[in-house]
Amino acid sequence: MRLINHRYDTVEDLQIFLDHILSHRGSVFIQLFSGVIDRKQIEPILQLITSKLPHALLIGATTAGEVIDGMMTTGQIIISASLFDSTVVKTFYFPRSDYDHGVRAAQEILTPDTKACIVLSEGLKSDSESFLNGFTSVRNDIVIAGGNAGDDLTFSRTYICKEGTLYEDGVVIAVLQSEVLEVHPTYSLNWTMIGKSMTITRALKNIIYEIDGRSVKELYTHYLGEETIAKIPASAIEFPLIKVEDGVHIARSMIAQSEDGGFVYAGHFHDGEEVRFAIGNIEEILDQANSLRQDIASTPVEATYIYSCSVRKLFLKDQLNYEFGLINEIAPTAGMFTYGEFFHSPSGNQLLNITTTTLSLSESKEINQNKLQESTHQHNHTMLKSLTHLVNTTQGELDDSIKILDQYKMVLDESSIVSKTDASGIITYVNDAFCKNSGYSREELIGKNHNLVRHPDTPKELFKELWSTIKEGHVWKETFKNLSKSGQEYYVKSVIAPIFDDRGNVVEFIASRVDVSELVAKDMIIRRQLIDNLSGLKNRTALLGDLENGKEETTLVLLNIDRFSTINDYFGYSIGDQLLKAFARRLEETVEHDYLYRISGDEFAIICGKREFDELLRGHLIEHINKLENYKYQIAGHDISISVSAGIAHATYTDVYNLAHMALKEAKEKRSKLIFFNDNTALAEKARNNIWMFDKIKSAIEEDRIVPYFQGIIDNQTRKIVKYESLIRLIEPDGKVLTPFWFLEHAKKAKLYDKLTRIMIAKTFAMFENLEFEFSLNLTMSDIVSEETRLYVYQMLESSKAASRVVFEIVESEGIVNYEEVIEFIKTVKPFGCKIAIDDFGTGYSNFSYLSKLDVDYIKIDGSLIKNVNRDSDHLFTVQSILFFAQKKGIKTIAEFVEDDPIFNTLLELGVDYSQGYLFSIPSPDIL
Repeated sequence: MRLINHRYDTVEDLQIFLDHILSHRGSVFIQLFSGVIDRKQIEPILQLITSKLPHALLIGATTAGEVIDGMMTTGQIIISASLFDSTVVKTFYFPRSDYDHGVRAAQEILTPDTKACIVLSEGLKSDSESFLNGFTSVRNDIVIAGGNAGDDLTFSRTYICKEGTLYEDGVVIAVLQSEVLEVHPTYSLNWTMIGKSMTITRALKNIIYEIDGRSVKELYTHYLGEETIAKIPASAIEFPLIKVEDGVHIARSMIAQSEDGGFVYAGHFHDGEEVRFAIGNIEEILDQANSLRQDIASTPVEATYIYSCSVRKLFLKDQLNYEFGLINEIAPTAGMFTYGEFFHSPSGNQLLNITTTTLSLSESKEINQNKLQESTHQHNHTMLKSLTHLVNTTQGELDDSIKILDQYKMVLDESSIVSKTDASGIITYVNDAFCKNSGYSREELIGKNHNLVRHPDTPKELFKELWSTIKEGHVWKETFKNLSKSGQEYYVKSVIAPIFDDRGNVVEFIASRVDVSELVAKDMIIRRQLIDNLSGLKNRTALLGDLENGKEETTLVLLNIDRFSTINDYFGYSIGDQLLKAFARRLEETVEHDYLYRISGDEFAIICGKREFDELLRGHLIEHINKLENYKYQIAGHDISISVSAGIAHATYTDVYNLAHMALKEAKEKRSKLIFFNDNTALAEKARNNIWMFDKIKSAIEEDRIVPYFQGIIDNQTRKIVKYESLIRLIEPDGKVLTPFWFLEHAKKAKLYDKLTRIMIAKTFAMFENLEFEFSLNLTMSDIVSEETRLYVYQMLESSKAASRVVFEIVESEGIVNYEEVIEFIKTVKPFGCKIAIDDFGTGYSNFSYLSKLDVDYIKIDGSLIKNVNRDSDHLFTVQSILFFAQKKGIKTIAEFVEDDPIFNTLLELGVDYSQGYLFSIPSPDIL
């Protein structure tokens, strides 16, 4: 391609120029840049060009100055012809330059081989920034260059043109379509930001009304002086506001005043944007001109279009020829001075001011290596350059100081509730956080004192101490409660310090507070989590925490109310709960200290502190237990007597719970009132065996010897296996297989149970990932309560194809006490297609009422009922009751321990849906 330019002088000269172009067989693209604003002079020239070159495509605009071959002019008409060999040019006109027409343009004019668009917009009435935004919303990858038409800073009328027609509104576009065209946009601003950063607080498109909460006119008067304001916009056009968008520094010049008191700018602003004033930095602009030249020279270039801001010309004057001359050294140039220039940034196209933007084009991919050398072209140094350097250096030092102070303020404002008062305590400043927490506006707070947020519960003595401290020049710190405007209390951790003048007198106070309401609330929640809701005693978590924090030996008593489930079954759960409360009160009266705990449904604990484990203590403990048993508990008109089993151990804090639990278990098995672990050599031997088993379980986990075995469950109608239950097994090094009877309780004591659960989940899911069978996994209440295990289950469900075929069997023999957590678990897994079964139903804590609360699919009838169902009428009646309930609720039933045909035949007659047992399937590591 080639770029040839013509400065219009006479019709004859123009005809000669056009004759020269006439012979070109490729695309001819003409840009007309007119410093003449008279349409009577422009239109004949357009008619001559279009009649002489009917195949040429033309767009143009009036200007605030022109660029031809690296030199700027004023009041001239420049005809710039781009002669393409392998590029197609198409031109378009849209009647309005706004968002909707930008969208329409992008939808209508672009093709897959579009490389760039030259856009010229009417310069005074149009909203070219919205046009660019609309265009970019459709295609943000298309390079747009060009700008707003000018009228030599008279701000009266501008024109644009397409081919032979002149327009007073809208936008003209030339689309460059090519497979080979190289396009390279770049820009130069180098206006230096000066003064502090300010925030736009009220703006509407390109009109600003308020900055930092002050009217824009008041702010300009404050910073630029009344004399400058009297002559706006001309006097202020060289002091633009600069913001940063998409990594591009965007200057906005003020071009007019609105009728309602705002200032009109050559581009949009939005509320909340940060802006600063800027001044022309001649030194930086001229020094960076070589960088601009190098940037252009580093790409293939045969022609460069220049669109530069009129303010740049106004400020730099002839110095600007230096910048343009450097660009022209690379390739021919042509362009115009605009009322806003268009530039393509990484995420789209933007309207700029006060910049020189360029678009370099080439139909060749070659880079002229000779042009890459830095130019020797010199620019004139002036006193203004030295003055600019002085201002820039001083401003840089000031910016550094302001930046540090702003960071301090930002950190303080982001992290704290801040207020200032005068020496008498009247509020003079509050930050946003203070307003947000207190609920009061700044207007309600400024001029008042802090009694406005004082909570009536906070003692007066605290504030007397506060004032005494800070008036003496010291810092005061404390945490206390405040009251918001809405009546909500909140807690603040406060630091209040005096501010001194040069003579050391206190002139004001500054307070920094941190809202610790959440911490206080969490502390209260933690405390509540350590308290058993029913009895008011500490709970199991608190017991384990107290034992974990202790370092010396202590005595621990574990108490269990014997056969408490019978009391529940006979009197009902309400009476049972009242009995537990009464027992807790009796325990407090008997023991008379705070180390009392309810650690499960019917189990309590006592820590005896640092007392010696001697005969006196043993006697006291026996006496306490007798008092608890001999007391008549009067509940709802019933006199209820109880018996208690107790396990007592004296050991280090870390070991005592396990040892006391062993003693309690032994007492219940031997039906003894109490057992002292330290007196029982058999228990000590059992403890050693426990340690041995702990090591065995750890080794099995480390050596991957925990495996699932699978037992089939048949459909009673077809006698075919339709699902499997996954059962845990421990494989010893010699190949011996251990059932959970031998190691599961030990795993719970050794805190290894959660690991076993996760191993079983992972291996079972892996086995059934590509099988079609439904399969069951056992979960205890401790599994469901464990957040880590729950999250592991949810994670597995989200990632596995087998999620819709899993049945979670909740082990019922433990008793379901955390209904809310169980219900939440069921609600979470059901959407995955999972089903829920209640395991071991019919023994232990069996209760039909809680089943009504849970969305279950299966009831697994406990094997202890099934193995005698054909011989024991009580067991038969119990099974019939379960089946009646299940059928009414639409719950399927599964019988466990089905070991012979007589049992199976009885189950068929009763209407049990599924059976599981050795009669049909022996647990195996494989799916048979």
